[in-house]
Amino acid sequence: MTPHDATAAVPAQVRPSFPDADQPTPYLLRRPSPPSRRVLPPQPVVRDLTRAGTATTAGSGPLAACGSCLFMASGRNGDILAVDPARPHGPHRVLGRHGAPVTALVVAGGVLFSAGSDGLLVGRGVTGGDELAAVVGCHAAGITAAVVAPDGRLVTAGCDGQVLGWRPGHREVLAAHAGGVEAVAVLESGAVVTSGRDGRLLHRHPSAGEVVELRQHRRELALAITAVGRAGLLTASGQRGVVRLWDDFRDGAWPEELGVHGAWVLALVALDADRVAAVGGEVVTVWDLATGDSTRLPLRPGTHATSAVALPDGDVAVAGTGAGVEVVPAPRRAA
Repeated sequence: MTPHDATAAVPAQVRPSFPDADQPTPYLLRRPSPPSRRVLPPQPVVRDLTRAGTATTAGSGPLAACGSCLFMASGRNGDILAVDPARPHGPHRVLGRHGAPVTALVVAGGVLFSAGSDGLLVGRGVTGGDELAAVVGCHAAGITAAVVAPDGRLVTAGCDGQVLGWRPGHREVLAAHAGGVEAVAVLESGAVVTSGRDGRLLHRHPSAGEVVELRQHRRELALAITAVGRAGLLTASGQRGVVRLWDDFRDGAWPEELGVHGAWVLALVALDADRVAAVGGEVVTVWDLATGDSTRLPLRPGTHATSAVALPDGDVAVAGTGAGVEVVPAPRRAA
């Protein structure tokens, strides 16, 4: 069973706010104002939601960031929270509710999108307000991943094996992967890479449409992949979390192996042009791609990290099975 299996079978609890979720609709009724920006403190900060009285047995869920605003999904009903890492004991704001467990959060064009185990993709203004919420579209089964492509498209992947690209008023099928998709990345070239539950890693050339299976150990499941740099791909495979960097996608090509995280990697984050972070278990591992150096950053004891997002100052925010968010200062190369 993979981390997405537990939520894939949850029945839909949200109904489209537009006539038909299968017919793409504009993202929002009106464009929200951008959030205010604040500078995050350089020291580690833990935001403990149990103190705000809204902790759930499901713990913290996917994270997204817009400027210095941090968003988190939590609980079986998919509550969407705005968290201020600079005020660990201050109040937070509930922006809305997805209606089912949320599997991915992403911000695009001033809109916060939640992707759920119900297969729905819901957009709302980052400033909140249910009157701004709109069901953008849906998958036939639960959504497992959502990313923003380099060209600005919102891209989702699901248990139905489809990868869909979304623009206002338009939806297209970008790829299909038999058996369901665990993770998806869109490269600068427009190529779509999917990691499937069948243990295969597939690269689709954007022009020729040719599909190349990238080499990894047989049935070595990659739960996290992400585009990095102008033409690279970062993957983390297997229960030891072997992290690899790909820049050659020809048939039979091999990647560069950066190292081992030591546990299942559930999130990969590009912190900047040179630094990437692997997140899972009680550790964040940061690699410097220019030097090959790595640094292991311990999280709070008992943390089982499940998601992460890069912050504007280059640090990383981590959420786990507990009801909290930890902001970890990532190491930087000396000037």
